[in-house]
Order: sequence, then C-alpha cells, then structure tokens
Amino acid sequence: MELCQLSEDVYPLEAYLGIRPSDIKIDESGFPVEVELVERLGEQTLVYFHLGGRKEFTILSLVEPNTLAKGDKIKVRFDVGKLHLFDKKTERNLSNAIPLIEMELDKAELSEEEKASLDKRLIGSLNPKSVVFLASDVRTEEIKGGHRFEVKIEGEKDYGDKKTYYGRDTSGIIIPFVSEKAYRKGQKVDLYVDLDNLNYADKEKQRITDDVEVDTAVYPASLDFRPRGCFLTEDELHNDEKAYKTVKAIRLGKKTLLHLEGAETHQKLLYFVESSDLIYASLPIYMRKRRKSK
Repeated sequence: MELCQLSEDVYPLEAYLGIRPSDIKIDESGFPVEVELVERLGEQTLVYFHLGGRKEFTILSLVEPNTLAKGDKIKVRFDVGKLHLFDKKTERNLSNAIPLIEMELDKAELSEEEKASLDKRLIGSLNPKSVVFLASDVRTEEIKGGHRFEVKIEGEKDYGDKKTYYGRDTSGIIIPFVSEKAYRKGQKVDLYVDLDNLNYADKEKQRITDDVEVDTAVYPASLDFRPRGCFLTEDELHNDEKAYKTVKAIRLGKKTLLHLEGAETHQKLLYFVESSDLIYASLPIYMRKRRKSK
C-alpha cells in the first residue's frame, strides 16, 4: 500500500484500516465468519458479521439476489486494492492520498469567463469561499481553456518511478505536481488545471459544484435506510411519484448530490443529502409522500 506524504512526519503513527462494504466479497478462498444480521434495502443487501479483535460489526453489501440469513456460515475476502489506511488522530486517509489544493476565492485569480463557468455548476444558492482541485489534475503542458498558475520550485522528492516537485504560487500556496522533466530549485514553471477539474468549496472545504451545469433547483433532504428500502424525506414536496432511481450520486465530502429520475414520469430531481457508503448509482429511492397535482 502506497502512503501519501505527511505534512509532519510524526512516528510511531497510530492508524486503522478501512474498507467500503461493497469491497468485501463472499469468496470460498476467504476466511470464515458467521452472519449475525441481514438487512434488505431494495436491490441492496447488507450483511453484518464480526471479525476477531473488533467489537463493532463489519458490513458487506450485495446487489445480487441471495437467501442469506442469520446464522449462515460464509467466507469473506477483502479487496486488498481497496483497503485504506486512516490516521487515528485526524481520520485523514493516508493510502494513495491525493492532496487537495485550496485557494481563497479572492486569491485564485480566476478570469470572468472561468467564474461564469464555475457559477453554472454551483449547487443551489450555496456560498463559495474557495477554489479547490486535486494535485493529480495539475499539468505542465498547456491546456486550452484551462486555468494557469505560475509557481516557483521550492523542492522535490524522488519516489523511484516518478518525481514530485513542490512549487509555490504567487498567493503562497504550495502546489505539488509530477513531471518527467527536470526542474531546479527557484525555477519558475507554468502549471495548468482543466476548468472542469476546478471546483468551488464552502468554508468547511466541502465541494459545492456539480460535474455539469446545474439547470434545476437542488433540495435538501435526508435518507432513511430501512429493510424495505431507502426512503427520502424533505420539508417541501417536489416529487410527482413515489419511486425514483439514482441516476448519478456525486460525493462532495460530507454531502452527496443525488440525481434522481422518476420510474414512470421520468421527472428529474436533485437532492443534497448526508454522504453514506450505502449510496450508489442505480439505488432505488422511495418517497414517503407525493405532492398533490396542481
């Protein structure tokens, strides 16, 4: 497992392993466990069991039909490529972590055209405080229509098959980037990020822009996962029917943007909900009530 670079190298490091329920598989080559609880949520089934040395339940999720029941003996296997290591103190993901670069909005030096493009992807009336992007989206080659940064190289680190450089931009932000070219300390370099990979963030550094232009209202709501399925509740009713399908689920940090489509009318709705590992594309969602026809 490759670990990211820590801002402060403090050792020994207390950490724990994590994995998504969908990345735990039932496999005869795995280790034996006993099913202690089964929850059926529409097309998804959650299977609870205990692992040695862990008090809390471990959960795996299935989307294929099954007849599992409490007391069944099964063998499970972890997808080792999907394991994550978390700092116990900060809960930061340390495995293959990609640094998130944040710039205050007034220091990002966005052009009016760039601001207009981001505004079209802004979710509802949320208030942007900064611009964020992933270090993995930074390029040294010019991107047509992309945002340009000028940085001065301050250091480098050789990871064997790749070399990472650290450049400081005019606002003082350090931007790491990978390049096959050789740069020297103090050299000025132009870096580029595709406009589609720039996003607004709120004061808590949570992303608040969609992948595409938002041309409809976004409503706050809550999800309730029950044995009979996943139910959505909102303060005001906007749905014309009771059953919807998740067309797309965009995880933006603590919140997830749901793109829903009605099963019969194909009505399209956007909802802002708390993030959960139980949310996935094609998840059936049921409304507790339906708005009255006008």
